[in-house]
Amino acid sequence: MSARARRPQQKKLSRADSDDEDYSSISFGALSKAQDELLNQSDDSDDSESDSDGPPEESGSRFRNSKHAKNKRRNKHAPAEASSKKPVSWIRGPAAETSQKSSSLYQDIRFDTAFGKADLQKTRKNYAFLNEYRESEVRDMRDQLQHHPGLNDRNKQDLRRQIQQTESRLRTFKDRDFETHVLQDYKKKVKSGEVKGPLHLKRSDQRKLILSEKFKVMKSKEVNKALERKRKRNTAKERKLMPDERRS
Repeated sequence: MSARARRPQQKKLSRADSDDEDYSSISFGALSKAQDELLNQSDDSDDSESDSDGPPEESGSRFRNSKHAKNKRRNKHAPAEASSKKPVSWIRGPAAETSQKSSSLYQDIRFDTAFGKADLQKTRKNYAFLNEYRESEVRDMRDQLQHHPGLNDRNKQDLRRQIQQTESRLRTFKDRDFETHVLQDYKKKVKSGEVKGPLHLKRSDQRKLILSEKFKVMKSKEVNKALERKRKRNTAKERKLMPDERRS
């Protein structure tokens, strides 16, 4: 073997000897740590290759999840964040302009706050003619029930129900008018000195006064009927409060 062929072999042997000396100087802990890092890097590279080999749907879903994670709030009490690059669906006008338009679009001037607080007594007096219309409607419906025998059962039931509703509404309005009249008359008497007592009565005293005035106006038969209705209501309330064993 020539001298030229021996020289590279000697160089290789000298390099191997130097590498062995370097490895022998490294501790076992450093070697095991380096080995673990190499294994982790190989696992990550395998996962990336398997993800790239998968279908495009998975990559799209991952992209959406990452996008959702970016837009997610850092804290539940923090304000929501939106991208400035996304176009706005509609542009809001000034707050004062929109509120003024919506409030004045369908507004009845009779109930406008600019004209003061609504007076229920005055309104009731101005629209008192509606009771006459309701009474005429009740008469017409009663005539239809009596003089139209060709009506079927369903139409008759509808007419009876409408008559009952209209009559109950009329009674309610008449009772309210009577109560306001009694209270106004009482205040006038107190101011003039005919009656001694407080000008503004309590709710319980108002009910007593209205009930006594009702009994004065009503006939004896009507008073007996009203007392009978009240007695039945009280007995029904007492039965509800009783236990099941004592009910009879």
